[in-house]
Amino acid sequence: MTTISYTISKSGTTGDRGVAVKGETEFIIRELQNSWKLKSGSAVVKVEMVYSKKDFTTFDSLKEELKKQGYEIK
Repeated sequence: MTTISYTISKSGTTGDRGVAVKGETEFIIRELQNSWKLKSGSAVVKVEMVYSKKDFTTFDSLKEELKKQGYEIK
């Protein structure tokens, strides 16, 4: 039996903007209407982090914060 799960987001997706790397983990940076989402691509452990656009209104401001936290932006 296969389980399929999905999420319907009312905030709307506007697209992937890049990749942030910390250590050996890569996170896809996705822009949503009201937030930014970093999501790991690991098959073993999935991690999601959400940053509000109230705090980081532009992609450049988010990138600067991630660099301060030790991420490399690709």
